[in-house]
Amino acid sequence: MYYTYTEDYIAAFYRRMNIYQPEQLNYIAIAEALNISIFYWDSPSSALFSSHFNYIILKEQKQKELLWEDFCHELAHVLFHTGKQFNLTPAWISYQEQKANYFMYHAAVPTFMLEQQSFWSVDKVAATFNVSNEFATKRLEDYVRNKQFR
Repeated sequence: MYYTYTEDYIAAFYRRMNIYQPEQLNYIAIAEALNISIFYWDSPSSALFSSHFNYIILKEQKQKELLWEDFCHELAHVLFHTGKQFNLTPAWISYQEQKANYFMYHAAVPTFMLEQQSFWSVDKVAATFNVSNEFATKRLEDYVRNKQFR
């Protein structure tokens, strides 16, 4: 079976933390395991990092699904990006954001966990992985489309 680099990375990443099932996906526990401090505020979510400290600042929201989705996006920035975005060209910022969004979908709903069952509906993905229906729809569409090439 063929997996993308991101799918392999996420599977290994979660397995190193002994995360194998959807109910183990908890952004607070993941942040603690990675020594990332989490803060909340009323502005859009963001990540701050240096060689010694990592912070994910999440937009305060009532929906836990949106917190999980935002966390996964910001986690990509902490893991893969350095520097300040306002010093970057618009094209490079766009690239980083696209990469973080791609990572977000796979981190929030990992392929290796999707493959543990043979049938998924949008509602089931949303409920199982604590994501919004819109998020589940896109992730499931991508999963089904990519599965035909495996």
